[in-house]
Amino acid sequence: MKTARVQYKRNETDLDISTQTQCFQFIQEKIIPDLLNLNADFDRSKINYFKISKNDNIKQKVEKLQTVTSGECVCAYAYGPHLQKMLSILEICKNVVKKNDLEGSISQWNHLTCFELVQEGRNELLEKKINVPILISVITANSALASSIEFNTNKWTKQS
Repeated sequence: MKTARVQYKRNETDLDISTQTQCFQFIQEKIIPDLLNLNADFDRSKINYFKISKNDNIKQKVEKLQTVTSGECVCAYAYGPHLQKMLSILEICKNVVKKNDLEGSISQWNHLTCFELVQEGRNELLEKKINVPILISVITANSALASSIEFNTNKWTKQS
């Protein structure tokens, strides 16, 4: 039996969904830049990218993610089986930051998209398609930085 093909926005990719490094690299290099739509004058070094997998240590990731308070922006992302860990880490990190910095507020935007896994059936009419979710979250405590990123309301959901 053939392996499943991976598509993104109905375009074929050369990804193997079981290869984490390949999928995470595709998300960071192809999907996130397209979604953020950054201005030419925006300092891209102010965004720290964090891929989160189900094997990550929560305590270590929370410590790394606390760069939110240093005036930078964090873009965390995960897909498929890694989403639960990402959500846990983000919520713990936000609680830790709020405890340590009572006067600052944290802004968070989320975008949910998906890979489409296409499995061959007995013929091309019997293809089975499975959506593998991708969650991308942008978090910052810097309101000026948050306003300089254009979050298109069609693509992003602000979390309160």
